Amino acid sequence: MDADHLVGAFTAILRTKMSLLQVRVGLERNSKSRSLAWALDFPGAFAYGENDTEALAALPQALAEFESWIGQHDDTNQVSIAEFTIQVEESFDSFVTDENVTVTAFFEDDRRPLRTVEIEEALQIHTWQRQDLLAGVKNLNPEMMTRMLPGQRWNINGILNHIGRTEILHLSYLDLLLPTAELLVHNPFKILEFSYTLVQKTLPRLAGNIAVLDQDGELWSARKLVRRLLWHQRDHIEHIQQIVEMANQ
Repeated sequence: MDADHLVGAFTAILRTKMSLLQVRVGLERNSKSRSLAWALDFPGAFAYGENDTEALAALPQALAEFESWIGQHDDTNQVSIAEFTIQVEESFDSFVTDENVTVTAFFEDDRRPLRTVEIEEALQIHTWQRQDLLAGVKNLNPEMMTRMLPGQRWNINGILNHIGRTEILHLSYLDLLLPTAELLVHNPFKILEFSYTLVQKTLPRLAGNIAVLDQDGELWSARKLVRRLLWHQRDHIEHIQQIVEMANQ
């Protein structure tokens, strides 16, 4: 499927989904008492809240913004989201083990094998996210890329490295044979290039994959992998935007 046909097919599928009356949601509560509402049928769409109620209340706006963002990238006319209801399917309390491993949500929905069309959609979203990520740092000077701001765990270069490294790590959780990237550790842009190529080449192999694997007490599947890949990249795009805004104040 060439790029133009993929965009058209993706948009048609997305808009069909957005007209559904019910949005299925998985709720995840972390150890910092923050809730994350996952739109299970829309990987890349999620909302935060201080509690479940706030996260669910924020989700309709998040879905609207997600649809608008898709429209900005596929260059088609915008359509309004039909009225819908939110159905909470599952909830999960993430936790930290005695070995200091954070166990994140595995929903029963994550057991569903991915269809080829879902993988194509995910890869397109991942590509658009990566374009946004790189565009957001393209014109930043070296001092801004390496500046450490109070209360931050990483500078911007560190965040870029973290995104790439985490993508590689999450792919490894499905026990896939992957090339090593150790020599790229000091070059965040090389890491991002490496991890992007790895995601784009690896995900198509997961169509129909039904494996559920235990990694240090945390369950992983192909669907969970896609869900967290798209969440993680978008979350840190917004993180970088916040850092730049803080630095410019």
